[in-house]
Amino acid sequence: VESATVFADLWSWDGEGWKEHATTGERGVPEGRFSHVALVDTARDRLVVYGGAVDPGCTPAAEGMWELDLGALRWRFHLPSGRKGPGRRRWSAAAYSPDRGQLLLFGGDGPNGGRAG
Repeated sequence: VESATVFADLWSWDGEGWKEHATTGERGVPEGRFSHVALVDTARDRLVVYGGAVDPGCTPAAEGMWELDLGALRWRFHLPSGRKGPGRRRWSAAAYSPDRGQLLLFGGDGPNGGRAG
């Protein structure tokens, strides 16, 4: 059985080569993950990351969402407040609607293998 590494790094491609970027955040940076969704909110110049698994055993990431300010390379963590959020999920699908200014999240798998959507 091979051991897997779960990464928490950020890279960009400029059409000619890859560049790794160092990021910071008031609450740190997101833990490494896979099977998550990551979308660019072009209106606010943010990378939005939600859900996923954080270890080779597929433990779902903690509830909440991370946003990276692409200009400052600074992360901000958001927890749902007042309204119910979609909960912890892996293997979801998502899209960003610039006309609505919304991230749309569909389906996925929840903790303990339960269906999340």
